[in-house]
Amino acid sequence: MNWKKFLKITGISVAALFTLLLLLPFAFKGKIVKAVQTAANDNLNATVSFNSDFSLSLIRNFPNLSLGIQDLRIVGKDSFSNDTLIYAPQTKLVLDLASVWKGNAIIIRKIALIDARTKVIFLKSGAANFDIAKADTSVKPTVPEAESAPMALKINELSIENTRIYYVDHSLDFELITNGTNLNSSGDFADALFTLSNKIDIDKLTMNFGGMTLLSDAKIIGNTAINMDMNKMRFGFADNALTINDLPLNVKGWMELREKDIDMDIDIRTPSSEFKSFLSIVPGCYTKDFSDVKASGNLSLAFAMKGIMDDLRMPSTHVELKIANAGFQYPGMPASASNIALNFALDNTDGNPDNTHIVVAPFKANLGGDNIAISLDMRTPVSNPYAKGDINVQVNLDHWKKLIPLSQGTSLSGEIAADFDFEGHYSSIAKEQYNDLKAGGNVSLKNIDYSAPESLPLKMQSLELNVSPSNFKINAQALKFGKSSLDMHGELQNMLGYYLNDETLAGQLIINSKSIDLNEWMSAFAEAPATPTENVTPKVETAEANAGETAIAAPPSNASNAPHIPENLNLLFNMNVGQLLYEDYNMQQATAKAEVKNGVLKVNPLSAFVFGAKMEISQMQYSYPIGGKPTFSTGFNVLNANPANLATTLSIIKEYAPIVGRIQGLANLETQMGLQFKPNMDMDLSTLKAGGLFNLFSGNLDIPKWMGEAAKQLQWGADSKMALKPTKAGFLIENGQFKLKDSVGVALPKEGSMKFGGYVDLNKQLHLGGNIIAKGKKLPFTITGDVKSPKMTVNWKGVLKEASAPLINKVKDKAFDELNKKVAEILAQAKEKSDQLRAAGKETAAKIVKESQDLATKQKEETDKAYNLAMEKARKEADALVAAAKDPIQKKLAKVAADKLLKEAEKKATQAKNEGYKIADQTELKGKQKASQIESEANEKADQIELAAKTKTDEMVKQATTKANSVTK
Repeated sequence: MNWKKFLKITGISVAALFTLLLLLPFAFKGKIVKAVQTAANDNLNATVSFNSDFSLSLIRNFPNLSLGIQDLRIVGKDSFSNDTLIYAPQTKLVLDLASVWKGNAIIIRKIALIDARTKVIFLKSGAANFDIAKADTSVKPTVPEAESAPMALKINELSIENTRIYYVDHSLDFELITNGTNLNSSGDFADALFTLSNKIDIDKLTMNFGGMTLLSDAKIIGNTAINMDMNKMRFGFADNALTINDLPLNVKGWMELREKDIDMDIDIRTPSSEFKSFLSIVPGCYTKDFSDVKASGNLSLAFAMKGIMDDLRMPSTHVELKIANAGFQYPGMPASASNIALNFALDNTDGNPDNTHIVVAPFKANLGGDNIAISLDMRTPVSNPYAKGDINVQVNLDHWKKLIPLSQGTSLSGEIAADFDFEGHYSSIAKEQYNDLKAGGNVSLKNIDYSAPESLPLKMQSLELNVSPSNFKINAQALKFGKSSLDMHGELQNMLGYYLNDETLAGQLIINSKSIDLNEWMSAFAEAPATPTENVTPKVETAEANAGETAIAAPPSNASNAPHIPENLNLLFNMNVGQLLYEDYNMQQATAKAEVKNGVLKVNPLSAFVFGAKMEISQMQYSYPIGGKPTFSTGFNVLNANPANLATTLSIIKEYAPIVGRIQGLANLETQMGLQFKPNMDMDLSTLKAGGLFNLFSGNLDIPKWMGEAAKQLQWGADSKMALKPTKAGFLIENGQFKLKDSVGVALPKEGSMKFGGYVDLNKQLHLGGNIIAKGKKLPFTITGDVKSPKMTVNWKGVLKEASAPLINKVKDKAFDELNKKVAEILAQAKEKSDQLRAAGKETAAKIVKESQDLATKQKEETDKAYNLAMEKARKEADALVAAAKDPIQKKLAKVAADKLLKEAEKKATQAKNEGYKIADQTELKGKQKASQIESEANEKADQIELAAKTKTDEMVKQATTKANSVTK
């Protein structure tokens, strides 16, 4: 055997095979992209996007195909159109190569998400942003094999690395935030029965419920094995172990998700009896040197739920936490805590939520010499909440610095005292039977001084809270937050009902301040944007972890998320502020009346002096309902203002009419406006509707550079100014256009004048025009281009009527007769050519307008057709629901469900119709804009031809006249 030849052939074969393995995946690239996009669009009520330039490899997981996807985004629709469900900078999938080759269902063997950010939301209505699967209500035609392949999940492994999760349930007032979530799950997901093995490692977990922080930046480690029964949707787990910081937990039991309820038997206990392990999960107590903390005392923790949970029932529940003879001392700290005791119990034995009984009897502790004692007994929380308890707290915050190490750069001092007790049923509050309710005492904060690197410094001379059954009286003196300082006093009604039963909190507060800097406050509470940008730094952990709506970590931003206003507030504010800073506004002597009610903030009126002018705001209103969009409306007047100051302060004028900033004079501005904000508080200008009146008393304007050609032709001097006549100009902002309702008159140099009108669109393109009156002639003009670089085009053909004939008539000889004919010929040719250009431009513009109008009409017809089909489908489904009911009770319930289905369908169909009409209107508007630009360019070229002809003939006549004069002499 020729070994040399054999080795050469073998080497070439291996190299060819390796090359084939490298190149073969790219043959399927387009097919895979189309399959994924088709599957997403057909099956998800969401917008799915990713970088189509992904990586493919047969080498890494041979014989399977490895797929690497960059920048995967899934964004919700309708109520969740502003929320990113998931953003994954890196997604890795392993696909079964045989399924890709055959072109049948593409099988996914493994999914890995790296540095992902996900946001899960439940609205109060129960709607969830992750419920994006489209209902399969009809039989779809078979997709030809050559077009696309469906997706099939036959996963063996799911991996999540360094992922951030934000979960919020607005119906329960519950949120959970994790940073650095790592999960590796394995099992045969395609089987109905299998064991799912999970390895969990979470760097930081924060949990908030009802305004209370239950866990803060807790470390979670666990290994679990869950027996999955996908047919019964039953999940069992035995002897699963989790560790929260230093607290170990054993979890066992099962849960079965049924059609109308959930059945369960869950038991969670701690195998440790040491108090120190529980101390590790108390917010603020788990420090880097926690292992060196000296602690004593016993702990018993048990949690059990058994039975059915549905809309009316809860499982029988027992929660028990007992702490006895406990204490602790941190290393290097001079003070210690002692005599810590707690007996907490929550019991419900029959599944009736109203029979839940909560007891704290009692919680006691000596913290560095300060005593705390709290007791509580709560019953019948649903029918008529009953509560009995007392709170006695005497805390010197200077002692805490000796008890628990504060984070670097943090300082704290002051005194807190609380001594009040209460007993009675909530119904006594609702019926204002205050004699049947015991509640009284005081809460006092004195000389509070707090500073930390991540927040503005807070100082408070005193805050007194006087407690009674009917109201809580508040008196705060010398409260300073950052650079802002204020005093506040007033009272709050129904505080107990607000706390115990989530009812409306009412009150009246008076705020007096020398200075409030809202810019500083907004910067301090700034949150990262909800949607990631392209330059996301994956491993950055944002500092706003428990700040409401934020879910996606991105580079730090000073843009704040729009605030939601709780619906159960009814508060009135009277404010007097010497200086109020907001964005570029420096408001002096500000007074305002504000109301917060039913989730809406109303300010009426607000009065202040800004840049030497008086500003009056009336009927200002802001709301941001859960699942809706931030909405704002107001009316405001600015009196006796310099227009230049208006343009540097009001963002709308600055962006869409910057020329106002060049006017020195005196004017009033009256405006009514309404718009929606984006979640990061940027204005959504497409929703802006406004109208008002700009009343100019007097003003002067330097000749802008873009009027240079007109100034040259009309022989204005270098220092000429435009004297603006007293003008009342109405304006309107709607459909993306800033329109002048009235013509604006301007006095020009050399006794000239001009009038103009038109509009500016959202793209800041100018569509203005009018007439210049100069030397007894009317010259039409247009102003186009961008607001920052306008372009003025004057129709000089009117000047051509002056021609050169009067000069030529001065000399009656053959030479001038010939010249006269030549001049007339040049001007006639220029006129013919310019008329042709104008006619062609006008014809092309008309054609474009017609095409855009036809296309817009077709789009609206398709939108109407889709609306009718959606409503017809909904009506059939509603009728089917009612027809399927067998008895009167079922029919009644079915009718309610059918009505709800129709209402939701009409809402969605109407939203889709409005969006379709909006797109059609934009199509027509863009056509008109393009047509206007083409016609304007044609007219400008025509003007240039005629102006060049006139310049040439003027020069010819001038030379001939000079020659004739010299001959005469």
